[in-house]
Parts: sequence; structure tokens; C-alpha cells
Amino acid sequence: MGQYLRRKEIAELLSVNIQTVDRWRREDGLPYYKFGATTNGAIRFVLEEVQEWAERRKHNAGMQSYTLPRTSGFKPKQPPEDDVEEWSSGDEDYLPPEIY
Repeated sequence: MGQYLRRKEIAELLSVNIQTVDRWRREDGLPYYKFGATTNGAIRFVLEEVQEWAERRKHNAGMQSYTLPRTSGFKPKQPPEDDVEEWSSGDEDYLPPEIY
């Protein structure tokens, strides 16, 4: 078993504040040891156990790429059919109104 670390040391290693470590311990199963039978007992962590816990929480485990592909412009899912008829007003001299 590794060295026992305090909450402050774990918070610094994980770049979070002590309240976040306490919340993770209470709500998310962050492994810890409590020494003493009172509510003021010493709370200690083992670095290897905390690292294993953090690895299990990783959301993007197994992903090959962490960026989304970028595309430029609109690309339809399916190309339009070749025999699509164009709309016609029926009047060959008709011009749509200028709106600009």
C-alpha cells in the first residue's frame, strides 16, 4: 500500500479544491480511509487508489480522436434525384418580384 495523502494534497494533484474532493468522497465513491471513531477522524487517501478511481471515471476512454471533424458548408445527406422537375409558374414571362 502506498503513502497516505491528505485532502489538500489530493486536491492539488487533481487541480480541484478541497470541497470538490469532499463531494467526490461522499457522492462519487472516491476511495479514502478514516482514522478515528469520531466525526473529526483523519481522512487519508492512497494515490494509486485515487488514480484508479479517476481512470474509471474517464468519459472518453477508448476514443481515438478528441476533436470533431470540421466540414465547410452544407452537404445534403442524399443527393437529389436526377429526374426532379423544376417548379414553373406556367407563365413564361413571369419574373419573381425583386425583394432586395
